[in-house]
Amino acid sequence: MSLHHGHLYEFGPFRLEPKERRLSRDGQDVPLPQKAFDVLVMLVSRAGHLVPKEDLFKQVWPGTFVEEANLSYTVSVIRKALHEGGGGDRYIDTVQKLGYRFTAAVRTLMADSSTPDEQSTSVGARFRPHEPTSPLVPDVTQTRQWPGRSLRWAV
Repeated sequence: MSLHHGHLYEFGPFRLEPKERRLSRDGQDVPLPQKAFDVLVMLVSRAGHLVPKEDLFKQVWPGTFVEEANLSYTVSVIRKALHEGGGGDRYIDTVQKLGYRFTAAVRTLMADSSTPDEQSTSVGARFRPHEPTSPLVPDVTQTRQWPGRSLRWAV
């Protein structure tokens, strides 16, 4: 599966690196089975949009007959890995009989840099590149002066 191998994704405390096949939470690796990882990449890369079950079957299990129970189980494995439920954040919504939707705000980064991809959009927000003032001690806020207005945001 070669979905978006040139991108990294960040959501909540998680970082998803498709090329390295790594999911981490606050810098600690979160183990996921191969198919669960592939499903998560599809959902995160299409955050905010419905991903039909048929698309998941075609991309994650190409040329294989897979029952819906397998997909439901795989999504439950992802939810457990993301610590959903129990008062925690909710990342994946089930759209009955149709598919799934990743609902958290996702920041898309280019794999060869730590700056957000200018073309990416995310649920609930649009992210802009942040350039630290010092490579050793990053500035957590930055003010940019544009003609006629001043913008300030926290990263």
